[in-house]
Order: sequence, then C-alpha cells, then structure tokens
Amino acid sequence: MDRAITRRTSEGRIAMGLVVFVSGALACGIAHAEKLRNMPNPIQGEYIVVLVEPAAAPDATDVATSDDGAVRAGFLAVGSALVQTYGGTVVTTWQDVLLALHARMSEMAAKAVAADPRVAYVEQNAVVTGRTTETLPGDGSLWGLDRIDERTRVLDHSYTYNVTGAGAHVYVLDSAILKTHSEFQNPNRVSDGRDSYTIVNMAPEYDCVTHTLCNEFTPCQCCTHVVPPEPHFYNHGTLVASVIGGNTLGVAKGVTIHPVRVLNKCGDGTTATFVDGMNWVAGNHISPAIANMSIGISPSDCVDQAVSNLLTYGVLPIAAPPDSGDSCLESPARSTAAVRIGGTDPTDTNQFSIGSCIDLFAPGQAIRVASDDGGYIQASGTSPAAAFASGVAALFYGEQQYVNPRTVGSFLGKNATTNVVINPGGAPNRLLYSRWNQSWYWSNTEHCEGSCYNTYWWPACPPRPVWMKACSVPGDDCWSIVNSSYVEEYECSGSN
Repeated sequence: MDRAITRRTSEGRIAMGLVVFVSGALACGIAHAEKLRNMPNPIQGEYIVVLVEPAAAPDATDVATSDDGAVRAGFLAVGSALVQTYGGTVVTTWQDVLLALHARMSEMAAKAVAADPRVAYVEQNAVVTGRTTETLPGDGSLWGLDRIDERTRVLDHSYTYNVTGAGAHVYVLDSAILKTHSEFQNPNRVSDGRDSYTIVNMAPEYDCVTHTLCNEFTPCQCCTHVVPPEPHFYNHGTLVASVIGGNTLGVAKGVTIHPVRVLNKCGDGTTATFVDGMNWVAGNHISPAIANMSIGISPSDCVDQAVSNLLTYGVLPIAAPPDSGDSCLESPARSTAAVRIGGTDPTDTNQFSIGSCIDLFAPGQAIRVASDDGGYIQASGTSPAAAFASGVAALFYGEQQYVNPRTVGSFLGKNATTNVVINPGGAPNRLLYSRWNQSWYWSNTEHCEGSCYNTYWWPACPPRPVWMKACSVPGDDCWSIVNSSYVEEYECSGSN
C-alpha cells in the first residue's frame, strides 16, 4: 500500500544545484531496513515514493525560498525528476499530510529510486476497502438512534436531540454519495467534495479482481466482499452519510456532508486514493470539520501519520476498526490520533473487532441506512458505528464550533455510557451517548459550577478571546486539553 506522511513547517535550501534533504522525526520513520516495501494486494507497477522531509542546510549558500509551500513543491519537483530518470511516470503528488509521489514504474526502477538518500522509502500502492461486512434487503430499524440517546437499554422508541449539528462539516472518505436521496434533501445536505478516485487513477474505475484499471473495453468486476455484488453502485458512502446526517436516519440532521470519493463502485480504492483524499481535506476543509473514515488497509505507519497530521490541520478523524479480529491490525484504526469506534448489537454486545485500538462502541448491527437506488437497506459493521460517532461529534461542534478537535474526540469518550458493553474484548467499556448537559455556565475565571469537563478558547469578539469552562455533571473529574496553536487562529481581528 501507498503510505502517508506528515507536513511540518521547515526551510529548504538549494546548494550547488542539489536539494539538501535531512531526515526528521516526523518524516515517517522507516520501520524496517528495507526501503522498498511490498504490501498485500498490490497494484502492479504502482508505488508511493515518500521523500525525506526538508530542513535548512547549514552549509547552503543559496536559499531558494522561505515559503514552506514553495520549498516542498521544489522537493517534489526533484523527486519527480528522480522517478523519470529511471523511466517512471508521476501520477500525482502530495505535500500536506504527506510529502510524496504516486508513480508508475517497474520494480527495478522502484528499487533504484528507493536507494536514493533523498527518499525515505518506496511502498507499493495497494487496495483499500470499505468496512461494512453485510448489507441485506429490508428496512432494518432505527434502534441505533434510539440507543445512543439512552443511558440504559430500556428504549423509548424515539430519538431526542437539542442541537442539529448545523455549522459542522463532515467529510466522508468513502465511495460516492447519492446526494439526490430523500435523506439528504429539503434542504440539500450534501455539499461539494472531491473525486480522488478518478483523479488519482486517471480512469473512472478500478477492477479489484484483476487489479487493473477499467475502460470501455474491459468492464469492471466487483469484489466478492460486496454482499450482494452491486452492478452499478456501491452503497457504502451513501449508507455512512445517511447515519451521520440523514433526515430520518441521521444523528446530526443539520450537518453539511462532503463526499470525498476514495473507493470505486466495488467498494475498493488504493492507498493513493485514500492519501489524496486526506490531503485534499487537510487543505480545503471548512471548520469545524470531521473526517469519517469507514475504510481500512493493512498496517501502515505512514497512513497513521497522515491521520495524525489531519488532526493537526484541525480535522477530527473518526475511524472504523476491522469488522473482526484484532482492531490494531489495520490502518487507520491503528492511529491513536483517530477516534476508533467498535460496533454493538441491540443487546449491547460487541459483535465485531476487539483490542486496544477501539476507543468506544456504538450501534453497528442491523442498522437502517439509505441505499443508492433511492431506497433503504440494513447494514452491519463498524462503518455505521463510526458514522454514529461522527454524527454525535457534529452535534457537539454545532454548539461549540471553536473547540479544539482533540477536545471533541476526548468528549466522545468522556460523555459515553460506561460498563454496559458485553464482551468489549479488551477495549474501554464505553458506549456512545448523544446527549449532554446543555445548560452551559460560562466563566472567564477558574470557577465552574459543578465540575468542568474541558477548557478551550472561545472567540469573544469583542473584545478578545477568554478562557472558558463548560460544566458537566457535578462530581466528574475536571480535565482539560490545551493546544496553544489554536489561540492565534481564533483571535479577534480589527481594532477590537
């Protein structure tokens, strides 16, 4: 698989015509001595070339530019020339969540490129898949919505909410979304996004059986993991979006949803399409932003780092662990920067993966979702579970739009119902809860009635931002997450 990497502010210099590269702690460190990494389910002849992160060279005499974007673009130009030297072609480049090239070349060329000291490593591009394990005919039920607004399993056959998530933006990195479905109409809830799949592959579809690009002479074959195989569309993006913000099915009924297509109609993409989607979200998102990633690949340090960098850009990543087995054996669920959501059935029993790479659970079995034929089906897996969590995060963002995303991720765990999940499998025993005390007591002092659940910056314009505390249930622990990098972003402008 193609691997993802971080973005860091740094200077690059050109000395005697050579770009100087130095390895950095955040340059996606090589886990193995071998710099050419083979991956399961590779795309033949396609590689991700990850460059060593740039830094100032003390002996350089000719400074190219102090602009970080221009420096990184210059490094990518050098990397592109290197690939072309060995007969390869560059498909696309990234410089936000990853300083890397997606290239097509022979294995021999890939080995030669990997040996260059300016290259951190080269990794095979590989298949990324959607999460949902099962889709069945029938409407399913709304028990999941009913469950997340209750502390106990005694359901009242209703879903109660005080906020809608209006103002929040969820980026669904998945397959396409049927924006004309009635779940997203009146008003239109699906906004602009990106088709990373087509842009990266330079073709509309990819055959996950033969691992080749499709065209009018070679129709695509759908994968066997889609149940049943869908000849025209893959429901995954639509079903996920409907749980996040559908009119009747959704948690946050006022949220804005952005489709970021990284999977094809068979439910498969590549690491390159996934990284491209994350890179686009990092540079183009509207705050407050959430990235729902109900997809998975084999373990990838660099994809995990890309997810971490997405968080530093102010986007909250929410990931679906594997549908079975050890939750830590796939990315992006391995990344501690993401909020990882396991799935439960109507008895609050964990039915899917286990292990420490799950932060909390949400309903995930026999969930009613929208389908790409304009109707409804039922779906099971960690995908709808992650979508429930993205919806709750959007609710919180809808009320507190200037909160650090790390705060929102921690809030999901802190606000969860504890010790009700049966067989959590080594994961924290927490079940998603969608309601909280909304009678906020604001103060610019250290005092808070009851206990504070967090501390963050609020842009009180005028006059200036002030520290504020938000109360939770009296007796709760007082805890805070402070990220000073968010202060400048939200300071007032002008004379006020």
